[in-house]
Amino acid sequence: MTDKLASTLPADALQAIDKLILEGLTIPAFQLIMKTAGCSLYDAQDAFWERRDVLKKLHPVLRERDEEEARQSTPEAWRAKALQGLDRLEGTPVALETLWDGDTTGWFLVLSAILPGASREHPRFTAVHLVSMRGNGGDFRLFTGQVPPWPVSAVAQAIGRIAHERWNIPLYFPSPAQPENDSPRWWDTQAVPATS
Repeated sequence: MTDKLASTLPADALQAIDKLILEGLTIPAFQLIMKTAGCSLYDAQDAFWERRDVLKKLHPVLRERDEEEARQSTPEAWRAKALQGLDRLEGTPVALETLWDGDTTGWFLVLSAILPGASREHPRFTAVHLVSMRGNGGDFRLFTGQVPPWPVSAVAQAIGRIAHERWNIPLYFPSPAQPENDSPRWWDTQAVPATS
């Protein structure tokens, strides 16, 4: 593997990029790579992962972070975290919401409990984050035919059944079979109460 950044960038720029990578600041690292190397986002991503692999060999903290992330990226860990979140809720939720989101490393599911009461996001409801679920396989699952292709979806549905049994509330999951990042929020599907 070649480390293009080390062979093309000045030492001070490389040092600044390394610092961002070691601190887990992916997007700022991409931005700095694009600026200092004068490259596209796609080239910056490639350079970032090459450099991160080099740093992982030099800095045990990156290996440890990856190992901890792998331990937390299992259906059992997601289920436990979501159930702990449900147990800590202050009040009875009106729904569980599961929506896809994505970033530079792939798709993930965000599971939230929706409680009555105003928030910054909505005048009548509050979303309480329970767990974000990202599989270890990244989006290569799309190409390898891994079955099930989205194990995070199965976990979300299981948590939805538990919440339904506990509170008789729905699981709002508009796209369980595949990622879809422009689904409306649960509260956007609810009728607005009439005003007198």
